[in-house]
Amino acid sequence: MRVYIGHGEQRKELILAAAKEFMRAELSNLERYVLLQVYDSTWKDHLYTMDHLKDSIWTRSFAEKDPKTEYKREGFKLFNDMLESIEDRVTDIIFKVHLEAGARARSVWNVSQTAHDEVGQFEMAERQRAAAQAPQAERKVKQIKLEQPKVGRNDPCPCGSGKKYKKCCGRNN
Repeated sequence: MRVYIGHGEQRKELILAAAKEFMRAELSNLERYVLLQVYDSTWKDHLYTMDHLKDSIWTRSFAEKDPKTEYKREGFKLFNDMLESIEDRVTDIIFKVHLEAGARARSVWNVSQTAHDEVGQFEMAERQRAAAQAPQAERKVKQIKLEQPKVGRNDPCPCGSGKKYKKCCGRNN
């Protein structure tokens, strides 16, 4: 079954509408993915920060403040900071994303078809890692030995001033 699309402008408008719908679906999937990733990572960071707060909140009692109310107040502040950072991170990521439409990029989520050989950076990184490890195995560590004995703090300074080393040349050490 063949559908007659029309001429010139109608055809162009239908193709643009189909492309916009495809990109909108991809963008909404991308937004959902980015939101989940950012929420997950910031929530983990927030819980880690709250653990540190819980461990250190007892020091507020030295300032004669109630640790429970301080914990609630600072926890609320940290939660609001987390929400603001989520908004900032999501908008930064979404605005920096570049979607491509075409035969190669039919779907943003079709990452599994990309082979390591096509990317090239993995193979080059493996070669560099192998080259870096080969000389280390052959090379021996040379021990550093002092040519002169170490000067003690209360010994006379080797510069000949007559002062103790700690008052002369050893002052900056």
